[in-house]
Amino acid sequence: MRPNAIYSKSGKGVQEASGKTSLLKREHRAVLAAIDGRATLADVAQKSGNAYDNDFQRLIVQLDKDGFIREVSSGAAAGPAAAAAKPAGKLDTAIDLDFSSLASSQKANTAPQPTAPPPPPAPKAPAVDMAAKAAAERRAKEQEAALHRARKEAEEKAQAEREHQRAEAAAKVRAETEAKLRLEADKKLREEAAHKARADAVAKAQAEEKARREQEELRKRLEEERRAREDIERKAREEAERIRQEAEERARRELEALRQQIEEDRKAREEAERRSREEMARARLEADERARRAEERKHKQSEPPAEAPPPRPQPAPGGDKFADSLFADLESFNKREEESRQKDEETERAKMEERLRKAREMEERRAREEEEQRKAEEKQLAREEAERRAREEEERLARENEERERKFREEEDKRARESEERSRKAKEEDILAAKTRGAMASGDSAPQDRRAIDADHPSRGEEAP
Repeated sequence: MRPNAIYSKSGKGVQEASGKTSLLKREHRAVLAAIDGRATLADVAQKSGNAYDNDFQRLIVQLDKDGFIREVSSGAAAGPAAAAAKPAGKLDTAIDLDFSSLASSQKANTAPQPTAPPPPPAPKAPAVDMAAKAAAERRAKEQEAALHRARKEAEEKAQAEREHQRAEAAAKVRAETEAKLRLEADKKLREEAAHKARADAVAKAQAEEKARREQEELRKRLEEERRAREDIERKAREEAERIRQEAEERARRELEALRQQIEEDRKAREEAERRSREEMARARLEADERARRAEERKHKQSEPPAEAPPPRPQPAPGGDKFADSLFADLESFNKREEESRQKDEETERAKMEERLRKAREMEERRAREEEEQRKAEEKQLAREEAERRAREEEERLARENEERERKFREEEDKRARESEERSRKAKEEDILAAKTRGAMASGDSAPQDRRAIDADHPSRGEEAP
């Protein structure tokens, strides 16, 4: 492989160099972009910043093998033969759609050509010195070489200027397009952000209002339950106090009635005892009076009356059986009365103790009933409290489920918005690419400019080499 060999890009190579495909590495794509159908391999290595070594030659062979480039000239011919090979190279390049070489060749043909040197003077005599002829031929060749170098430098300078102008125009178009797209994207993003912020604010306000209403309803319900519980406790205390007071009042009345009954019984018994003693005393006096009168009658019948009545004789022991019987009956009666009184007192005492026992049992029964009622009320309050807590737990779980569903819907909406955003950006890139291709197809006359602009757009996959 000679360093003066010339290669041109195939259709596949044009696609790769313009960035429409990404089959090669970036450094290999730089070498491919430097191949234009006119530059030799040595020039291609210099333009791409590589050395013409074995690695570079293997890369050229691989590009040729993969169908990215094809050989135009092997570099074996020299002088007029090489010049004659150039038109064929132009035709082959045009067939391979290498627009850069076509544009360069067309513009190079329009560049001013240096005037040909005047032909050497004809020999005046057939006996011209051969040395002078050789010198003339040598000078003609040197002039032709100088003209070739000058033409090549002029072409390279014009090509560099055209590439510079084309790059500036492409950069300007790209900058303007990108700036316009950025402005439109920024505007749309700001509008979407403002819309999202308004929607978020509305949703946040609605959520806060709903939470406030739920909290207010919960507070009212708790307040109503507290008042109801306080009313139940107050009524229970009032009922218990009323029952206690009624029981105390009933026991007090029963005790008072029992005391009155005992007092009346005592007074009746004392009155009966007094009357019995009075009757017994009166009966004893009457018996004594009857005995005295009988004694007086007996004494009057047996003796003469004296001036003064003798003192009343006392009955001798065992002398008056009636009196003894009377006293015995009186003592027996008193004894029976005392026993009856004691028996009545014991009976009344037993009745009083029985009443007191029944009153205590009744009080204890009321206390047990009150305790059972209090425990029942406590159980009712505990059951109501458990039901309230169960309702609160259900409400909490319902709120948590609603919160999870809300977050899930938000995530779904976010993913949908991101998907729409990606689709929108992809559509914008496709529209931008279509507009760019249309603008280049309608406004640029040189295919090389279109290839440079396509290669410079990052939306084509990678940046241009």
